[in-house]
Amino acid sequence: DAAKLGTGPKIEIRIRRLTDGQKLALKSKVITSLPVAEQSRTALQESLSQKDLIVMEICDFGTIGLGGPTRSDRIPLGVKDTQFINFLRNIGAARNTVQGGGTYGFGKIALYRASRCSTIIVDTLPHAAGPEGRRIIACHVGPSFEIPSRTMLQRFTGRHWWGIPDPEDGIVDPLTGAGAQALASVLGLPDREADQSGTSIMILDFMTDGED
Repeated sequence: DAAKLGTGPKIEIRIRRLTDGQKLALKSKVITSLPVAEQSRTALQESLSQKDLIVMEICDFGTIGLGGPTRSDRIPLGVKDTQFINFLRNIGAARNTVQGGGTYGFGKIALYRASRCSTIIVDTLPHAAGPEGRRIIACHVGPSFEIPSRTMLQRFTGRHWWGIPDPEDGIVDPLTGAGAQALASVLGLPDREADQSGTSIMILDFMTDGED
C-alpha cells in the first residue's frame, strides 16, 4: 500500500554484523546520549557494548517514503501527507489509503520488540523530495518514567529520539539532506539514488533467538 501508482516496489531484507567503523559511527553520531530511565539506559548500554552487534534491515524502494511534516504539533493547514509523523510520532493513526494495510499503529511495535534495546533507525527518501528531502532519525520505545522537579512531578512516555534538537523547545527532528545521506552511508544502510524513494528501517541488536 506504500507503492507509487503504476510501479512495483523492490523489497530488501538483510541481517548483518556492524563493522567496527559502523559501531563507532553509531555511538559517536547517532546514540550520543542515553535515556534517563534506568531500564532503557541499561538496555542500550548492553547492546552498544557487544562485540558482534547484529542488525536487521527492512528496506523498500520505489515507494512513497515517509514524507510530510516531522512534528505532530506543527502541521500546516491543508496538508494531508503525514506519513512521517504517523509512523514515528503517533500510535494508532488510521490509514487514509485505498486498500491500505490497517493502521499506522500497533503492528509497528513489532519492529521495536525485535530489538533487544527496543531501538530502530529510520532512513527515508520521500517521493519527489529530491536529495535534500532525505531524512534519518533513531527512535527508542521504553517504559514510562517520572522525574521530580521542585514541587512537581514530570511524567514521560518512555519514547526517545536521536536527531537534530529544535533550538526553541528541544524536540528532536530528523537529520536531513546531504547529512542524512552521509550518515546512512557510514552506518552501511543501502544507497539511494534520487529516484529511489522509500524507507530503510534498521532494527538495532536484532534478536536472532540463538540462530546463526
